Amino acid sequence: SISHGFKGVEGGIVCIQVSIENKLLTIIYTDNGTGISTEDLPRIFEPFFTTNRDNGGSGLGLNIIYNLVTNTFNGKIQCTSERNQGCKFIISLRV
Repeated sequence: SISHGFKGVEGGIVCIQVSIENKLLTIIYTDNGTGISTEDLPRIFEPFFTTNRDNGGSGLGLNIIYNLVTNTFNGKIQCTSERNQGCKFIISLRV
């Protein structure tokens, strides 16, 4: 969020909520940043996908997160977002 989501946003807020219910750990990460366009949202976890290549973006950040959550921890990650409406990531892991 700090590197990508808050460009041009004053008073950026990140909220992280954590809960455990029935041995399911849920982490909900939200921000009030610039959000992700509808066209880009389906591709955000793809390796090397970036909208910031001209400024040094490699497109690996969310792919690394995706692989850690799904492969290393056998969990799930989802993202919802709209342009100028921030982002919401939900990570679910069995504990």
